[in-house]
Parts: sequence; structure tokens; C-alpha cells
Amino acid sequence: MPPHRARLSAFAALAVGGAALALLTAAAQDAPKSILPEDVFGPPPAQQVAPTTPAPTSPDRAPAEPAAAPGQTGAIPPEPAAGVPGPAATAANPLDSAAPSADITLTGVLSPAAGGYGPTTFGGSDGRVLIVLMRSMQAPIASRWAHIVLVRALASIQPAPESVRPADWVAERANLLMRLGEGDVAHALAESVAVDRYTPRLYAVAFDAALAAADPAALCPLAQTGQTLFARPVWRLGVAMCAAFDGDDIGAAQGFEALRSEGKVDPFDISLAERLAASAGEGAKLGANVDWGEVEQVNLYRLGLGMAAGTALPDRLMTSLPAPAQGWLFRAASAPDATRAAAAGAAAAQGIVGASELASFWAALAADPASAAIAGDTAARLRQAYAGSPPDRVAGMRALWEAAGNDRYAGLVLSAGAAAGLRPDSRFIKYAPEIMASALAGGRADSALGWWKLAQADGGSIERRAWALAAVADPAGGVEVTRGRFDDWRKADGGDDHRARLLLAALGGLGRGGDLGGARRALGMAPLADRWTARIDAAAMTGRVGEVAVLAGTGLQCGWADVPPAHLQHILAALVRVGRGTEARLIAAEAVTRE
Repeated sequence: MPPHRARLSAFAALAVGGAALALLTAAAQDAPKSILPEDVFGPPPAQQVAPTTPAPTSPDRAPAEPAAAPGQTGAIPPEPAAGVPGPAATAANPLDSAAPSADITLTGVLSPAAGGYGPTTFGGSDGRVLIVLMRSMQAPIASRWAHIVLVRALASIQPAPESVRPADWVAERANLLMRLGEGDVAHALAESVAVDRYTPRLYAVAFDAALAAADPAALCPLAQTGQTLFARPVWRLGVAMCAAFDGDDIGAAQGFEALRSEGKVDPFDISLAERLAASAGEGAKLGANVDWGEVEQVNLYRLGLGMAAGTALPDRLMTSLPAPAQGWLFRAASAPDATRAAAAGAAAAQGIVGASELASFWAALAADPASAAIAGDTAARLRQAYAGSPPDRVAGMRALWEAAGNDRYAGLVLSAGAAAGLRPDSRFIKYAPEIMASALAGGRADSALGWWKLAQADGGSIERRAWALAAVADPAGGVEVTRGRFDDWRKADGGDDHRARLLLAALGGLGRGGDLGGARRALGMAPLADRWTARIDAAAMTGRVGEVAVLAGTGLQCGWADVPPAHLQHILAALVRVGRGTEARLIAAEAVTRE
């Protein structure tokens, strides 16, 4: 069985999950608005739950809030080695691997030791409200670091909140994880529960997750029961395919022929299942025989089986996929290297792929003679950024940023480890703001603040451009925040009003507003008070970290150009209140970095 991997969208004609279909068919996202229905929204629960602080983990995957080490300024994790990323295929996923459990009092795949938020993650929250929020959330959300916080909350080992059955709570978490592009995590979460404890909702979501993870063998414990629960023919396709996996060629052939004679299933979908089943029986993939020219659209069934067969989707189908699908494709180990490489940047920018994992992926491609051509210039630039002389390293990072084109933030994530390992040097002061932004994209505020000290000594336009990143990233809050500093930064930044409002909101949410009230008034900023702000403020006050993470996602379900500054301020203040101050500062840095 292949490792847990990623997920796409709906089944279109064969759809199992309605949420997946919505993800495929949604084209543009409106600016965030309140999505708390009147029929389930009541007064926020008053139960007090202490905030949890998980152990430190990889800096890309939501670090904890450690004290600064001697001689360091607000160090988050230890500084990484400056060497070239090793040829390992990808970094290990920090998911706890355990056999499915019949005891579903606690469910999840991320322990506190691995960066989970602990059993009180959703303690005190109303499960009915959470489910409405989770089902309605549009993906991707604007912030890489808010995504990381939300995924950790959903994956944490925890009990179900009040008013929700444990298996259904697993299903809702896995469903949202898939829509966020975290198909491998969703699959692992569903598989952590023994099948005899499944509810119908979990059957449907687990079937989606198995396809999303390009793990068709995982359909087999589900398909027989699923076809009695659901009328959709995709379950019968699963039964026939699994019969072939079990060596029952006659049963498989009869199942496929019955579906073909009924005429209710696209012949391509039957042929795809037959080819994959045959390849399993012969010990070799027959995916090369798949002719994608026969279909006009891709769906989760087709993508999942296509990834498992190692086939490459044509460009006309790739371009139709929603953004989270890039995470599913990147994590599909059986997908062609070229497909994974094409998905890597977007997946990293969303927060699905960590900076160190991304660098290791490109290094592994370059080290494999069969895929070295795919790695090409990207791997060469990355090696230069990690292993060259200081001037070469800066040149390599700049080349990565420029090659990213419109996906500039993906380039900053890719160079994050190199930026964090480069010691501040006055020869490269003109690039200090970009190096700071790259280090912060990977969670390294300590490295970024080293360049801020250098920028301060230099003064001038570099200091003005770097000031905003330093002001939000410094864990001690020691960077001067004044109206003059803000105005200077705004001029250096080009006078973008929306980014200026986001910075003011970020500083306010972090409690660093200083004397910027006049600037807020000049830009027409006013406080926001509605049901969403009341809910997130109340959740933060009572330490409900999981609810804060979900509400943060609802407030960021758009691009940065459309994020309401007031939402950002409440989100950052709430994260600080529940002990996620490090991530709050990294989200603030994103707000003034991303386009």
C-alpha cells in the first residue's frame, strides 16, 4: 500500500462527497463574510479551557513559543545547518503511525510531542457550530501559517467536542483536511479508526481520502458496505476493482461488465479501474495505456486512480484543478516526477509543504539520473543558494525568487532554509528585506532579525523597507513603532493602501499599535463588531485554540488582496491569547510580504 498522500476535488458524475464537488466547481472566492447560521449560532460556550503549548517541532510546521537562547534574539528553533539539502525524497511526515483503534474516545494522528495541540484542542467548543464552519470554509485560505495552525488543530489527538459523535468528528476533520489539500493527513486520520466503528459519513469521507491519497487498496475494507449505504456507482467500481486485487478475476470481470452493460458509468472510468486492477495483478503498472483524450474533465476518482497508476494528466486538465489539488499531487508518491515538480511551488505557498521538505524534494530529483532533467535549473539554483560562496548564495536565492514569477512567495519558501543559514553581511544589504521575508516564510524570525540589525546600521531605504517585517516578527516587541516609521515604510513600499491597512491591523492584533491611531483614521479603518468577531474573541478568551484556528480560516478564505484588515487584527489577537504568538507574528509577516 502506498504512503498516505493527497486529495483533489469532487467526483462530478461519480461524486461521493458533495464538499469535494463544490471545491472543483467553485471558480472564484468572494471576500470573507459571516457564515454562522442563525439556527445554530448561540452564545459562545463559557467553559474555561487552558491554552495548550505543544512541544517545538519543525519551524515550517507551526513552531512553539520557546524562550530566546543566550546570544539569540527571539530564537524560534535552532539555526539549521547551511549545507546542501540531502537527497532524501521528502522530509518525514510527523504523523503518529498506529494501528486502527476500536477505542475512539481520542482520535487523531498528531501528538503533542510531534506538534499537536493536545486533547483540549476543541474542548469547550460547540460541535454543531464547528461543523457548520468547517463545511462552509472555502480553500485555500490566504495565509500559509494560518493553514499550518488549522491543520495541526484538526490532526491533533483529541476527543470529539460536545454534540458530535466521535466517528463523525473524524469525518468532518478529514473532509476539511482534504479540501485544504492535506489528503495524506486526511487519509491517515480516517484510517486511525477501525472500520467497524465507522458511521455513514465517515465511510463517504474515507472513500474520498483513499482516492485522494492515491491508495486504491484502502478502498477495499469500505467498498462492500459502502455500496449498500450509497447508490452511487463508484462504490461498485471499488468492489470490482478490489475483487481483482484479491485475485478474484472472475468476480472482477463480472462486476465491470455489469456496470458497462447498464450504461450509467462513463466507459473511461470502467477502463481506468480495469487497467489499474490488471496492473496490480501483474505486478506492473499499465497506466501508460490510459488515454486522457477520452475525457473532458478530471474528478477525484479519475485523479486518484490516475495518480496510483503513475500517469501524467495533460496540461488542459491540470489547469482546471483547484489550488489545493497541488498538495494532493505533490504528495502522491506514485505520480510522475514532472507532475509533482509542477505542483510543488503552489503547495508550499499554501502551507501544505514545508520549506525543508521542498528543498529535499528538489535535491532528490537532482540526485536521481532518471529525474535530473526535471530538477534542472531549480535544483541548480537551490544548490547554489545553499552551498556556494556568500555572493553565490545570494545570487542563487535571487534566481529562485525571479524564477517563481507570479508565485513569488513560493520562491521565498523554497529559499527559506538558505536565507536562514546565511549570516548577515553588509555586502548584501540591498537584499535584506527579501532575505528577511524568506527566512520568515520558513519560520525563522531569529535569522530575519539579524538582517534587521544590519539594515538599521545602514539606514536609508533598506531600513524603511525592512522595518515592517521586523516590527511584527520581533517576539520581544522591541522594534520602535511610530507614525513616522509607518509613513516612511509606506512610501518605500509604494503606497499600497490595502497592505498599509493590513500592517496597521497586524500591529494592533499583536498589541503593538503604538501611536498609529491617526494613521488608522487617515486610511478609513474602523473597528469591526459582528457575530464572527464576538465568536473568535470569546474562543480566545476561554482558550479554545481549535475553535480559534477554524474561525481564523473562515476569516481568511480569500486572497490577501481581499482579506479585511479587521479580520486579520482579531485573528492575530486571538492566536496570541491562546498561546500561538509565534504563528501570529509569522502570519503578520505574510500580510506585508505577499501580493
